[in-house]
Amino acid sequence: FCDASVFAPLQAAPWFSQLQSLTLAWGTLSGGHIRALLEGVSSLSLERLSLHGVEAQRAEERGWLSTLVHNPSLGNVKDLSLTHSQLRERELVEVLDSSYLELESLSLGSNLLSSYRRTGSRSLQRLGRHAASRRLRSLNLANNGILRGDVEALLQEGGLSQLESLELQQNQLGPECMSALAQPGCLEQLR
Repeated sequence: FCDASVFAPLQAAPWFSQLQSLTLAWGTLSGGHIRALLEGVSSLSLERLSLHGVEAQRAEERGWLSTLVHNPSLGNVKDLSLTHSQLRERELVEVLDSSYLELESLSLGSNLLSSYRRTGSRSLQRLGRHAASRRLRSLNLANNGILRGDVEALLQEGGLSQLESLELQQNQLGPECMSALAQPGCLEQLR
């Protein structure tokens, strides 16, 4: 487990609060590291935050995502990537419910959000109908084992009609999914 003192020199650097983009990935990065990094930080200029492969490795680290999305210093973040982070429905809802994040781009590739993994249709339905989803311009759901029912659930409420970019590669999509995506009024803003 990692305490905040490990990140104190970074947090004290004069440029830290001015960072506009930060990517932290893999290696030994854990939920505890994310929690420690944000502890005591009052203001950041971050607009893009990418956390790849971050997950709770110990019980005491499980609140890392809550620490992240409920941190007022991340209020400028518009682009959030949480790929390969073992996210399920509960964590997805926590991200969407954040009162600080006003996301325009959300990358959730290689997580646990599909029917194939037993939570999908409900998770993706919540994503499609959540008020926060209406701000999204870009959504990455690649490699989540998404099936036909998941796509239909995602599109059911029309909350993603403003998307300009939708990534669904490496999922189990067939002709029925393509038909659902091609329906009039659905995803007409894609570029």
